[in-house]
Amino acid sequence: MRQVGEGWAASINEDTCVFCAFCDGRIAAFCFVSTDVQCILKAGGSGAVGGIRCVGTLPEFRGRGVGLRMVDLATLYLKNQGCSRVYIDYTLIDKWYAKLGYEDFARFSLVKEEA
Repeated sequence: MRQVGEGWAASINEDTCVFCAFCDGRIAAFCFVSTDVQCILKAGGSGAVGGIRCVGTLPEFRGRGVGLRMVDLATLYLKNQGCSRVYIDYTLIDKWYAKLGYEDFARFSLVKEEA
């Protein structure tokens, strides 16, 4: 996991649901999935909202469609868990997710205030 995102492993706890893709018995890609997320999509809507975050493909498996297929299956998993809507949490590769039908609905910038 650290090969993809240095700080991601620290955010895992016993409640974290990690969805993985395997190739030849090894983890090739992974993402964290959450069901019934309390977020802006939940306001005024009905049904549970699913979230996908910390999506990563190990370097040796990139360029083979493994990560994209995994996100596709993770989306299906969340819908099967009762999520009427699913979002990708924080990404700069929106065109990659658009291949699966995901669309931008909000953009945020994190700004550090000067003291």
